[in-house]
Amino acid sequence: MRWWGRVRLALEALWVLALASAIVLPVLPGEALRPVRDVLVRLERTVSVQQHWAMYAPHPQLSHAEMVLSATWPDGSVEDLEEARLAKRAFGTTWFGRKTRSDIWRFYANVRPRKANRDRAWYLRMVCVREARRTGVVPKEIVMHQVRRRFAPPSAVRSGKLPLGRPRTRLVARQSCTQRSVRAMIDADPFAHPNLRPG
Repeated sequence: MRWWGRVRLALEALWVLALASAIVLPVLPGEALRPVRDVLVRLERTVSVQQHWAMYAPHPQLSHAEMVLSATWPDGSVEDLEEARLAKRAFGTTWFGRKTRSDIWRFYANVRPRKANRDRAWYLRMVCVREARRTGVVPKEIVMHQVRRRFAPPSAVRSGKLPLGRPRTRLVARQSCTQRSVRAMIDADPFAHPNLRPG
């Protein structure tokens, strides 16, 4: 190998070591390393090469939200639905891999509560069909509320505060089950309640 090849290999190795040092040294604990850390952090800020949490989670989830659904029936009565019961026990923990397809669908129907959401619109139509199938009566409408609880910062949790803030509820959507398109879905349901089958 010529001398230039050896120099190039040495420079590449030094470059890799410098990058590794710039990543590892600023986060090493200990007061003895503080002067080195301070110099590296200042240099990284100067050239805008600084690692921070936003690189890995630019839009972190700051709260946990659940949907609460109720059905208004033709006689004027209101009934909490399955989603309301699930929401009461949802503010705990879950293990990875336990989410069902319905859980995932509910999650997407629950995002962006102040904006239009096609997933939510279709989910609520599906609930009209599901409840008509379950009871044999077509609900008048499905009403969706969202219950949201903010995550407490780690420092607050360390000082003894609860990890979740108090629940806040807001109205998100109303879905009429008497719309022509929804009634067509109910009429086309192959598993419809016997009361709703033609003939």
